[in-house]
Amino acid sequence: MWGSVIAVVGTLAGATLTFWYQSRQARETREFDLAEKRREDRIAAVADLGAAFIVYRHCQVARQKHKIRSQHEPYPESVLEQLSHDVREARGNAWAASFRLQLRTNDMATLERVSKCFVAIKDLNSIHNLSELNDAAEAVRQEIQDMVQTAREFEGFVTTVSEDPAAALPDQVSSIGK
Repeated sequence: MWGSVIAVVGTLAGATLTFWYQSRQARETREFDLAEKRREDRIAAVADLGAAFIVYRHCQVARQKHKIRSQHEPYPESVLEQLSHDVREARGNAWAASFRLQLRTNDMATLERVSKCFVAIKDLNSIHNLSELNDAAEAVRQEIQDMVQTAREFEGFVTTVSEDPAAALPDQVSSIGK
């Protein structure tokens, strides 16, 4: 009889341990999947914002180049109106993408970079020289790239940025082209 009791207790203990282990594994898998989905959402939000900033920058530069050139040669007013409409639409899309990112991250460094990008793009409107505008547009592009880089560092993709892309590769791979 004691043998039967021990067998039943052993079976119950085994079933309980198996249930506990499988429940823990299922919970950990759900938590991992949820964390990965949130991470992917943040990455998508940064990518969308970067793309929206590039379009906003492009529209702002196009409008400002038109304003500068129209000082020397006449253009129809409708062209400037369309360019201004494009800037407003691109700015709205950039703000929408910014809001999506703000809802998905608490990384203050990335959010500060986002603010800097908005200011830098807006400031393109105050430049009245084509060469200065081109230089400023390149600086804005770099600011956008820096915002993306800051977000990448927060997400754990990279820890440092190297000027030489081959430096990030293993020695045997980077020596192939030598």
